[in-house]
Amino acid sequence: MIIKLNPTEEDVVGRKYGVHKGSVKDITNISELNEIKLFLLIHKLNYYIWRCHRETYLKRMKDHDFISDIYALEYLKNQTTKFGVILKKPNYYTPLGTSISYETWYNFYENYFFEELTTDQFDKFEQDLNAGKDVTKYLPKKDWKQLVKNAKKS
Repeated sequence: MIIKLNPTEEDVVGRKYGVHKGSVKDITNISELNEIKLFLLIHKLNYYIWRCHRETYLKRMKDHDFISDIYALEYLKNQTTKFGVILKKPNYYTPLGTSISYETWYNFYENYFFEELTTDQFDKFEQDLNAGKDVTKYLPKKDWKQLVKNAKKS
């Protein structure tokens, strides 16, 4: 067995938070996701991690590889920067964490899709989205970036 005491960047490059895909099986289309589809994917992964954690704690599920899921979540979060979300730069030792920008972005869409839309409206939206139909009528009229500007003024 070879143990490297001073690993090079090349040794750990695959494990950089925000860069390593973790449990995401296929990343080929992720960079092409629009903002709404990326939010929905992040939301589903957040819920999945929470549910697995709960089920493991309640002993209804055997050990789960949370590390791979955290890397996946950080990878997806890092993709939000192309929509104007500000996050710290990916690194090898700590997750990207959160920021006012990310929290505003995430909460904006979460509140809109899961509080402003009814369950029937959201279900119809998701059906139309998956079918490739125009979903403009379901989308929020406001912009999350304005909320960030307002938060900074406070």
